[in-house]
Amino acid sequence: IDKLSGSFQEYYAAIARAIVASAFIFCEKSDVFTPVRYHASWRDEIVDTIISVLTQNEQEQGAISDFGKNLLFQSFKKWGNKKLQQERGALTNKVYPFSGDILYYQAKGQKIRDFIRKQIDSYKPPVIILAHSLGGIACVDMLIERKLPQVELLITVGSQAPFLYEIDALQSLSYQEPLPEYFPEWLNLYDRRDILSYIGEELFPGKITDKHIDNKQPFPESHGAYWQTEETWNVIFELLKSKNW
Repeated sequence: IDKLSGSFQEYYAAIARAIVASAFIFCEKSDVFTPVRYHASWRDEIVDTIISVLTQNEQEQGAISDFGKNLLFQSFKKWGNKKLQQERGALTNKVYPFSGDILYYQAKGQKIRDFIRKQIDSYKPPVIILAHSLGGIACVDMLIERKLPQVELLITVGSQAPFLYEIDALQSLSYQEPLPEYFPEWLNLYDRRDILSYIGEELFPGKITDKHIDNKQPFPESHGAYWQTEETWNVIFELLKSKNW
């Protein structure tokens, strides 16, 4: 069959990424530390190498038929559905920590906000808050509840605060109510691959600046990969520099 027409090359990038992702999952289950997983440029080099090997192999052995491509696609589809059913419990356990934190915060968020406010009160101005994920929600709520003049800048990273506001689930502010005038300048960093990050410029015009960060990581790694991405710190430092802080 190796002389049949049709090329498999259009799928090589997806196959290469799948191979690397499977390797990461295997290492995680085997308790093997893989630093490559947290460095997008290293991971991309491995993916490019696999694509190169696959391309060379096709050139040497001939192309796969359309029938073979369709058969392989259907096999992957059936395998994926079966795998999802088998590992539903494991997937739920992975999602639970985040959803559990959100539910805990919605029930007992005041204690968390009081703790953050107490730490802020111990510092002299200007105070800059850098908050990730749920921490961003807590800080937004806290800064809406009461004016904290020493806080001059809020930086949220991978935050769900805009989303909670839009579905009218933000504790401190009802949907369509504007942010208070005393709310500080707000920089919001998000990644399109991070499904737990949201933008807010259309919701809070003139109050928030959204900046896209390309972590080059799949979800859920993308949610925590901001800190290993140089672009994150470049954006933050440029803003601080412009304020002479």
